[in-house]
Amino acid sequence: MALLIYSNFGLFTLISAAEKEATQNETLVPEEILQMSTRKDLTDHVFLVDKSKRLLQVFKRDGNNFKKIDEHPTDIGKNDGAKTKRNDRRTPEGIYFLIQKLTQPEIPFDQYGSRAFPTDYPNFFDRRFQRTGD
Repeated sequence: MALLIYSNFGLFTLISAAEKEATQNETLVPEEILQMSTRKDLTDHVFLVDKSKRLLQVFKRDGNNFKKIDEHPTDIGKNDGAKTKRNDRRTPEGIYFLIQKLTQPEIPFDQYGSRAFPTDYPNFFDRRFQRTGD
């Protein structure tokens, strides 16, 4: 599976199992995407992860809207629920920015595979609710 990053600060949105089934239809866009800023200086791409389906969907800005352009299976934390503390083996839920691209030999292959994209978790909102981890 190839994952292309078009800028150093792609937007990464993690959502819970409550994502609407309407995203199955490529002409419809999840509500979380519709609420994204239309400022072009933020990002042209949004990565949306549905934790319940273990599915990564890639959306690209099309004028003032976003259009789904790709999807891939994805992996998440071993435990269900939203991340609250370091080592809870959960995946955070919220809006995060990709801050770096790591490749071999910078990362252990058996843990991350051939590349990893760390996010800005915990962000301002996570810290406000005393969520920790990385």
